[in-house]
Amino acid sequence: MTLLQRTTRKLNLTAQGRAYYNQCSEPLSQLFDAERVLTQTQKKPEGLLRISAPVILGQEAFYAFLSSFMKTYPGIQVDLFVTNLFLDLIVENIDVAIRFGELPDSSLIAQRIGKSVRYVVAAPEYLHGRLPPSRPEDLRQHQCVLLQARNNESEWHLVSGKKSIVHAVYPTRRFLPVKLQVFLEDLKAWKSPLWIPMR
Repeated sequence: MTLLQRTTRKLNLTAQGRAYYNQCSEPLSQLFDAERVLTQTQKKPEGLLRISAPVILGQEAFYAFLSSFMKTYPGIQVDLFVTNLFLDLIVENIDVAIRFGELPDSSLIAQRIGKSVRYVVAAPEYLHGRLPPSRPEDLRQHQCVLLQARNNESEWHLVSGKKSIVHAVYPTRRFLPVKLQVFLEDLKAWKSPLWIPMR
């Protein structure tokens, strides 16, 4: 079977050669990835890890988690973006983002790291002389404190008895850098005050 056509000026694949190449290229690519994984497992986690996190995570507990993570892996430096905007991870060169709630369809890979539970609360002093709300519609008659949500939306999405998903999302990659692998492992193991861990 002829796989190549050769002239004095060019070397081209035949139709059979192209089909053979297409069948071989994917397994070879997977083999190269597997070799890279073996190489990386012998390497210490290091380098710059760029993380995007919502404002609600910008609290002492999360900073303590990051501090502990960086002590465990001194070769990793962290660049943290605290914002409620859904940044474009590829354009902004961000390795991983932590996101609450429903995720828009995208090419990003998402790992569930926990279940978020949120409550609507009021101070007793505020409710003095007012009827407490019993239905979502009643909130229109009350003064509410709204933190700007993703992409500056100021809306509450109320559900009854349900928990929404907390995700770590990252760009589609067959091969995850070791620095990201260890961060995801530690994040899933962290006893966060902001979500219930996955069971």
